[in-house]
Amino acid sequence: MKQFLTTTLATIVGIIVTGLLFFLILFAVVGALASTDETYNLKPNSVLTINLSGALVEQGQDNPFNFDIPGMPANQAFQAQGLDDLLAAIKKAGEQDHIKGIYVKAGAFMGGFASAEMIREALAAFKAKGKFVVAYADTYDQREYYICSVADKVFLNPAGLLNWCGLAATPVYYTKTLEKIGVEMQVFKVGTFKSAVEPFIATKMSQENRLQTTEYLEGIWHHLLTSVSESRGLSVDTLDLLADENQLLKPTASLLTAGLVDSLAYENGVKDYLAATFGIEKRKDLELVSVK
Repeated sequence: MKQFLTTTLATIVGIIVTGLLFFLILFAVVGALASTDETYNLKPNSVLTINLSGALVEQGQDNPFNFDIPGMPANQAFQAQGLDDLLAAIKKAGEQDHIKGIYVKAGAFMGGFASAEMIREALAAFKAKGKFVVAYADTYDQREYYICSVADKVFLNPAGLLNWCGLAATPVYYTKTLEKIGVEMQVFKVGTFKSAVEPFIATKMSQENRLQTTEYLEGIWHHLLTSVSESRGLSVDTLDLLADENQLLKPTASLLTAGLVDSLAYENGVKDYLAATFGIEKRKDLELVSVK
């Protein structure tokens, strides 16, 4: 019995020690791969690449598991990007003589219009320093297009899409569902424009809520129209009409004709354009640097 207990205890201790050693080695490897101590010397005529894809958080955090494994494609959709880091990178790029422009690659942007506004303003400030901004996407949603419309050159994949269709609000009402499951909401409400509780006590928008929702949507939409109009050289009325026609369903050739984009090209074609800007014969020799 004593020998059995000794053997069992030794086995348990061995498993624990082995597990601890395994995790120590794992964290050491991860730390080495994700190390950011290495400095990077910018080369002349560099272009900063910004990926407008994946989640966007207000403040970025150093995540030791957020790294690219050599030989494996990076999955941007699952890598949260910090808005503060992005804005800081754009500002710093504007101060670096070696960085001549920014290449914005859009796609699956998960930030809101407030974040889009800040990124657009940062790009406009970068341009004001005499530098260029080029944008490309396989598909532009409305927020991405709003950001990228400030670019000197807006490229779209020949088989791509561009969503320019205006703004809308679609509240969800739970009153009927709550009734079916036997839940009674008790609401204390003061004022006719207090609409936060409407989804739980109504089945459609009140006139007051419809009015205030329309007011703020029209305010945001007018701001978007004015900003894009200034950048693209299209009138506000033209942009409003294009939104009414729902550009998501239009062929890319009509988007080019309408002036929403400057050129139809695949990503390699955009890089060829950037290379030609600096007189570089091969796009592989183009010096692209990332925020990361």
